[in-house]
Amino acid sequence: MKKLFLLSSIAICVLTSCSEDHQNLEQTPSSINYPEELSNSNKKVPDSLQHLKEYLINDLKFKEDDIAFKNNEFILEDDMTISIEGLLYTIDFIKQQGIDLTAHYASNGCGAFSPSPVHAEFCPGKNCSHDDEIYEIAVDISGSVPFAWRQATINAMNNWNNLQNNRFTFILEDRNCDIRAWDGIEVYLYSSNNSATLASASLPAQVPGYAIKINTNSLSYASNNIPLFTRVMMHEFGHTIGYRHTDKTDGCFIPGSANSDGASLMNSLLIPNYIGQGFSNADINAHNLLYPSANNSARFVEFKCRI
Repeated sequence: MKKLFLLSSIAICVLTSCSEDHQNLEQTPSSINYPEELSNSNKKVPDSLQHLKEYLINDLKFKEDDIAFKNNEFILEDDMTISIEGLLYTIDFIKQQGIDLTAHYASNGCGAFSPSPVHAEFCPGKNCSHDDEIYEIAVDISGSVPFAWRQATINAMNNWNNLQNNRFTFILEDRNCDIRAWDGIEVYLYSSNNSATLASASLPAQVPGYAIKINTNSLSYASNNIPLFTRVMMHEFGHTIGYRHTDKTDGCFIPGSANSDGASLMNSLLIPNYIGQGFSNADINAHNLLYPSANNSARFVEFKCRI
């Protein structure tokens, strides 16, 4: 058994019986006024967004040194991102549900992230811990993604889908959309030559993380190492459904898992010895604890092309 950390207080509620709030995500909050400084590229959090940075630190338990900002997104621990809208939705959801982050932190060591089915009280009034639905999550792979990365993405989806009693099925839906949407996951390229990160993923915000971005730096394009890329993409898909890094000490600890796992798919560092391998036994155990098996009919989280 192992220690695996969770990304969001709404990760389980996002895709379970709490999902009736999904329709609220169809519109961007009109109250957001984007300052000119949001177009910066130096990864410094603008002064106008310091209150959101403080929320990430104080409530969601990210370390200050692990928070950057670029292209209207917070970059967390190098390979996780959350948009301004996504973070605002998360904050709003926590308030709507009446989740007392201080009380949770004091009672069991968990910060804001509490999707564990063991803690049904994290979703007041909603039966999140006994939801029986299986969720199909649509994935769109941009046509510009090279063959090796495309194949690795498909391999990663299949590996997640092959988990026994898995609550989620990732479905390939090539829509050739030019605009990202909240309703599914889009895999596409981005350029960050100053970063050694091979890929990054959006965190869930009442729906699965909406994007996995593959870096076009020399590390990503130096080879066609499909086993390496497959493990990277499996890791990033984990972020989209709520997992943080196993080897970090922040986030919400999954009850019933242990303290460490060198073979974990969700470790922040890619260890060469584990390239080509799938989930560790501890990964599987933790996943079953967080998302217990479901036997009901599937609900499709559709990727919608927006005009």
